[in-house]
Amino acid sequence: MRQGRHPVDTGRHPALLREMRVRGLDVDADRMTTPTNKDAGMWFDGDTYEPEFDQSRLTTQMGRVWLALREGEWLSLGELAARVDAPEASVSARLRDLRKHRFGNHEVARRHRGERGSGLFEYQLIPKVTKLPELQPADRQGILL
Repeated sequence: MRQGRHPVDTGRHPALLREMRVRGLDVDADRMTTPTNKDAGMWFDGDTYEPEFDQSRLTTQMGRVWLALREGEWLSLGELAARVDAPEASVSARLRDLRKHRFGNHEVARRHRGERGSGLFEYQLIPKVTKLPELQPADRQGILL
């Protein structure tokens, strides 16, 4: 990790957790710390996935990718990776995750940047919000709807 950067742990940042819920990302603070419960919030999988080593890191990456894309800006994979301080392969995986039902079934738009033959793409998050939770006035602080 680069010096001066701090990981975003959604369990310790309730405002981020609330925003992720409001924007449709399926997370549950109480259950995110129990990655073996696949019926609960944010869970990852795969042949090499080991919850005790990977859950916190992947959850943090997801939070960072979400924050970087939430304004609707178009970013290349390299630009996004630099913003979230993660490898491009990991960021690409989090973009795929955002499209999955268990992570909110969001649209991640993709378009060519520059010359068509360059192979460079840029991505934009289009959050899917099906139902906004009821928020108390104190919960609305810092959340852009």
